[in-house]
Amino acid sequence: MNREPQPSPNSQNAGLTEFNILVRLQISVDPAEAPALCYPSFNRIGTIVLSALLQASFRADGVSLQRCTAGLELNRAIVFIRCENVGAGLETTRRALASAGLAGCAQLAWIDTREDVWRLWWPTAGGVLAMPTLAELNAEVDRQAAVTRWLLGNQTKEGCEV
Repeated sequence: MNREPQPSPNSQNAGLTEFNILVRLQISVDPAEAPALCYPSFNRIGTIVLSALLQASFRADGVSLQRCTAGLELNRAIVFIRCENVGAGLETTRRALASAGLAGCAQLAWIDTREDVWRLWWPTAGGVLAMPTLAELNAEVDRQAAVTRWLLGNQTKEGCEV
């Protein structure tokens, strides 16, 4: 079976057709060994910065990026990417993660629309990437909605604009 990244044609699985590259981080940090200041729980700012790093890397490498969506806390972040050239996009993403010191805790995958699965590309090619559970994704949607409500409720306070 061909495991090389190929541009993805439309698939019957609507949940996978919008993106063709997936980044999944699993950063394991023992809280007893690292100060909470460096590795806070629910660190979504780190995920936003990671998304911005990937977008800047795509621009710098001249790889056409159509969409980049990130979620979850940085220690278990997931980033969905849509780009024209999957092979170049995977390589750009790997280099960006390496430059940030995150390549060792990342998995990169590309969509195999023949079977509607995410095929691992990094750290080793082949195999199927384990996706977050529906419960994890629903909990993330709820947390993001709560943050949005909080921000909207506090936008009129002094020094805080959304």
